Amino acid sequence: MRVTHAAAPRFLPTVTLAALLACALPGQAAAAPTPRAAAVTCASEDHPGIARQLERGLRTALQGRPGTAAFAVHDARRGLDCSYHAGRRIETASVAKLMIMQAVAYRAKLEHRTLSPSEKQQLRPMITASDNNAASRLWSHVGRERMQRFVEKAGLGDTELGWGRYWGLSQTTARDQLILLDHLTRKDSPLATPASRAYMRDLLAHIRTGQRWGVTAGAPAGARVRLKNGWLPRPSGGWRVHSVGTVGGGDRDYRIAVLTTGSASMDTGVRTVERVARAVHAELGDPAPQSREGRVLTDQD
Repeated sequence: MRVTHAAAPRFLPTVTLAALLACALPGQAAAAPTPRAAAVTCASEDHPGIARQLERGLRTALQGRPGTAAFAVHDARRGLDCSYHAGRRIETASVAKLMIMQAVAYRAKLEHRTLSPSEKQQLRPMITASDNNAASRLWSHVGRERMQRFVEKAGLGDTELGWGRYWGLSQTTARDQLILLDHLTRKDSPLATPASRAYMRDLLAHIRTGQRWGVTAGAPAGARVRLKNGWLPRPSGGWRVHSVGTVGGGDRDYRIAVLTTGSASMDTGVRTVERVARAVHAELGDPAPQSREGRVLTDQD
């Protein structure tokens, strides 16, 4: 989905976040696009043919795109993984809210309680409408020390928290975003109770219409996409435009995390993200085929 003037309401939280962060670093001219040295890689022991096709599709999706993209993809049913600059640190912008939400749930679990009404009152607008004020309140509610403990417990080895109140300047990687998404889908995740996990997944499934761009692009009919997006203009390096999410429904079970930097506009970043998403859905959107015995069929069957 291309960004149009009709989708303008989603820029309002951006303005607030940009204003909050404007003084964080000295103003500089936008950086030139970073050369792409890494290669797109996809691998699957059971489905090498699909992996090769997806690899080609992703390379095509990136051709001619300005700025720099980073992404990671994991299909749990096919045992398929793709990566491109997956370990590159990029400012989170509003995808930090996925981390903040899970840190709130982790605090509740450690305190042997459910999510409180006041926490839910902030979590809903923070996720479904990307409300920055709600995010700032919850960032303070968790506190830096507890937030850091959450990062370590979750296994986010590449993530660095933003300093002070600047949660949107936290550094993350596509690889770490997949880890966060995995904790939302794993029944044995130690980070949240089943009830909290179900609540968080429900929020991600009800993002307001104007913000449902990104990894939803090209998703097949019947797919359930849960997502969180982030977008932020910076004085150095152009726009940060990100989209991360899980795809289920009809035996689908895959996750996508796409981070971009260096775009001259939000619209340009969104188009890059959505080109990647469409390539992924084109190959993984059909449910993994099942044999009569119920196991996933391989390319050799």
